[in-house]
Amino acid sequence: MKVRLITSSIILIVLFITYPSLLLFLEPYGQGIISVILICIITILSFFVFSGLDKLIVYIIYIFFTLLFLFLLPADYQVLIALTATFTMIVHPLSSLEKKLSKIIHPNLTNPIRIHLSGSYWPYFEYRSSMKAFYHLPQSKKLHQNKWYLLSRQFTTLFLLFFGVFILINETSAIINALDNFSITRFISLYVVFWFVLMSYYSYKKGFTTVLRALMIGIFPMIFYILIVVPLENYIKFPMMMILLIVFLFIVIFEFNRYFERVSFDAFDYIDEKTHQHVYANSLFEPIIYNDTYILSAHYLIKISLTTFHQHLRQILIYANKKHIILTAYAYGEQMFHLYADFHFNDRLNVDLLKTYLESLFIVGIPYELIEDKHKNVYEKRFYHQSSYIIARANHLSKQLEDVSNEKIVILSLFMFFENLHSLTYIQKHYQYQLIKDMSTDDYHTIQIDLPIVNNPYAITQSVQDVLSIMNQHHGQFIRILVSKIL
Repeated sequence: MKVRLITSSIILIVLFITYPSLLLFLEPYGQGIISVILICIITILSFFVFSGLDKLIVYIIYIFFTLLFLFLLPADYQVLIALTATFTMIVHPLSSLEKKLSKIIHPNLTNPIRIHLSGSYWPYFEYRSSMKAFYHLPQSKKLHQNKWYLLSRQFTTLFLLFFGVFILINETSAIINALDNFSITRFISLYVVFWFVLMSYYSYKKGFTTVLRALMIGIFPMIFYILIVVPLENYIKFPMMMILLIVFLFIVIFEFNRYFERVSFDAFDYIDEKTHQHVYANSLFEPIIYNDTYILSAHYLIKISLTTFHQHLRQILIYANKKHIILTAYAYGEQMFHLYADFHFNDRLNVDLLKTYLESLFIVGIPYELIEDKHKNVYEKRFYHQSSYIIARANHLSKQLEDVSNEKIVILSLFMFFENLHSLTYIQKHYQYQLIKDMSTDDYHTIQIDLPIVNNPYAITQSVQDVLSIMNQHHGQFIRILVSKIL
């Protein structure tokens, strides 16, 4: 994947360096030819980088025949060719060829490339991504529960994508049919194409609100361009541009702040068997518990009620979002509130900054305990390996499946390992299991137990308790529990 990215980057850099020079020395006809070639290369590289070699080969075929007809047929057929080519690319009749190519070509050249710029802060950005996905969960539920909403999202996505591809092909056709009178201003249409494709992506992934935000920001540069080219007096044009610039900056700053306000906290809610505290463990943190950079773990003690904290939870999440702090859990018991947070190993200062922020918010002194929990042993002991946590997670995930797809029967998959091979003989008397060889060694043996069960909290709680009881009797170690639907 790195080879694809480096190769494409070098080609693009060379193109953007040489293109302005060629425009200076070539006649309008040559400028048009070079511009068409540039558009084609950028399109091809986009497929190569973001989609893979299999899609690139297929779409080169589409592009070749589109350009062939654009060059051979008269200008009167320009719109018809653009419409036909766009419809063909959207319908994708060569999808079977693409599937065959994906089986032949090495996965490194076919898998979509993933660019990570987060460095050692990757756990936080993974967590933020999960937080935003949960924030948009109501939209995702609508896709499963509201047929008309699903159809409208699909139609909007296809319409925006169709329109973007059509503009790209039509503008390429216009350049080909006017090579003797080429103008660099034709590249303004590429900006429109970019925003239509971006909005189609947002329509597919996020929803209508995000599409409107993108449209609201993307339309300003076009208005700027129109004001520049429209023949108006300067005393009218410049004040309008200044007002437009101020409004644009205000919207950008407003949306930037809104970006950090898309926060959520999805809790595994349970009563701890040992401490009798009411615990709210952050389910969004679980996928990135084991990492080697967020190793500073702080425990804040706050003399407030649970209700008071819930009234300020959103404010605290926004503050944590801006400071790259992960709130891992909170609990309440014996008139004391407990807040747990993880910090990047370089962000020791943020531990005190969060303390100061909480003290100013609740007007109380707040002591805290800070430890370095590299292997998450403390988190495991306090939350992750507690039976009440495991049961709460199973019920929580089952409820999510029921909410999204109305699943009445689910499969509980419990992963655990045993050091003694003889223990598996006793486990087999009670449950069928699958030995996971990739996660096993000579010293320990990892198994998976799958339990099809009615999606009912009592039934799930009882089943998980039974499995954990037998596991503890034979000195097993819990790893993880997953919930899935029956395929």
